[in-house]
Amino acid sequence: MLVKQQGKALKKFISTASVHSLSGDSSDCIQLHNLLENHNIIVMTPQMLVNAYNEAIEKNEPSFGIGLTIFDECHHCQKNHPYNQLLEIYHLHLTARNESLPRVFFLSIFLTIFTS
Repeated sequence: MLVKQQGKALKKFISTASVHSLSGDSSDCIQLHNLLENHNIIVMTPQMLVNAYNEAIEKNEPSFGIGLTIFDECHHCQKNHPYNQLLEIYHLHLTARNESLPRVFFLSIFLTIFTS
């Protein structure tokens, strides 16, 4: 539901871009490659992107050439959350494969103050 809402808002405010909202339980790397060839912006859950990257890495296929990843509600980025999994993929796997890293933009509705 949130994916469709965000996709609709992006289409409204960035009318010159081709926006696609990808929903469902999984995304395979072939589907994502095809979508990236035809759209400027793809809205999806972070788990879908994790699944697609893991499949591409497992098959030793090139990743997706994503230029920017936006993490909404990044205050959830803890432990084994898909956001953390994506950051690990970017840092460990893409750099080891000499692939370009996407820029990452973090959004949150509030600040969290961590104390030790």
